[in-house]
Amino acid sequence: CADAQAFIQAFALVHSRAMHAPSKDSNGISWKLALLPLADMLNHSSQPPVVLEVEEGRQVVGRMLRDAPAGAEVFQQYQGAATAQAFFATYGFIENVAESTPTE
Repeated sequence: CADAQAFIQAFALVHSRAMHAPSKDSNGISWKLALLPLADMLNHSSQPPVVLEVEEGRQVVGRMLRDAPAGAEVFQQYQGAATAQAFFATYGFIENVAESTPTE
């Protein structure tokens, strides 16, 4: 990167888009995060109707957990449990503030 500001912007862009998708590549190397451009367009819900799963090491499949009417928006859960501060720093919002995990 050209300077510290460019690094911070690049880090923030990737960090805010990386999703939990544990898998192993053909060399046996484990990966915990992935950039999934299509899934990146899904909004957050604490009780999403879809779960993303990695199959065959590279294929990401969305599986519906319950029926949804045609045309309904599909949500996913961002990161899962985290402190309110960490969630805000990563995603830029806090859902259900009363239910958030406060800091010590």
